[in-house]
Amino acid sequence: MKNLPKILFFVGSLSAGGTERHISQILPKLKSRGWDVRLAVLKDGGEFSSEINNSNIPINVLPSGLRLTIPKVRGIITLISQTIAMAKLLNREKPDIFHCFLPTCCEIGGIVKYFSGGGKIIMSRRSQASRPQLFPGEKSF
Repeated sequence: MKNLPKILFFVGSLSAGGTERHISQILPKLKSRGWDVRLAVLKDGGEFSSEINNSNIPINVLPSGLRLTIPKVRGIITLISQTIAMAKLLNREKPDIFHCFLPTCCEIGGIVKYFSGGGKIIMSRRSQASRPQLFPGEKSF
């Protein structure tokens, strides 16, 4: 059997949504065909987590940072802590392919891959037309 690449998938959560449903369906099928698949999420649990757990696919939950009452500060600290955690995870797992889904994960993944190099990165950004920009020019990024 041919050596198949190790793929680390990265999504915000496994809660209800089209991307999350897609992940819960495709990862078990890839694993059953011999692929080495892993999953990283920003939030634990969700409606589609049982499909991943039942397939014995490792799920890495990135830390959410400190519990602060100031939303903008909490958001920045969380983003920084999750970016650092993803850098450590990529360094430890050394996937051949790193596949990020949706804006936040693509932004974290892009930052980490820019500084760490190695392997290939795929960014799947969906439903971008209906979402407001996070910063000027962000949708062209």
